[in-house]
Amino acid sequence: MRDTAGKLEEEITNVVTGEIVLLETKPEETLDTTLNSLKALTSGESQGIILTSTRPYPKLIKLCRENSINTENLSFIDTIMMSVGVPEENAGESTRVTFVNSTSALTEISLALNKKYSSLGEGGFLFIDSLTTLLIHNSPVALTRFIHYTLTRLRVRDIGALLTTIEEGMDSKTRAEIVTLCDRTVIL
Repeated sequence: MRDTAGKLEEEITNVVTGEIVLLETKPEETLDTTLNSLKALTSGESQGIILTSTRPYPKLIKLCRENSINTENLSFIDTIMMSVGVPEENAGESTRVTFVNSTSALTEISLALNKKYSSLGEGGFLFIDSLTTLLIHNSPVALTRFIHYTLTRLRVRDIGALLTTIEEGMDSKTRAEIVTLCDRTVIL
């Protein structure tokens, strides 16, 4: 993993206290940024939800294990496995994961998130691994509405969030709307 860990640790401390942070990274650094972010978020006892739209759950779990990332307090929403035709029963260990039909099923994703919020205690967080990927499968208007709804639900529950995106991965209007919904934007 690249040495973004120091900067991320400082920024992520605020996420587990209820802050919502947009994290922009270079395309070639997205995997390192994701892994460093997860490592920093899971360094304490906080419980989290990972919304993955870039890597299927089994691959993400494998990467976490290879990089000594504690997944004990994490639950997952996988938007990939079912969309490529892998039935839920063939997806590996699935006690902590909810599979949704596709990355474009924003209502289904919202319902899955709502079910998982109740399991988060104080200091809980949501990690969205790629707004850029969600934008590939959804219109900018639909994505902005989804993010607004999701972040409002988090704020009511005092749950923090880390949303990642690729720099220049959104048009300026969509980016501006999402930035206004976040407490801070961090550019790596």
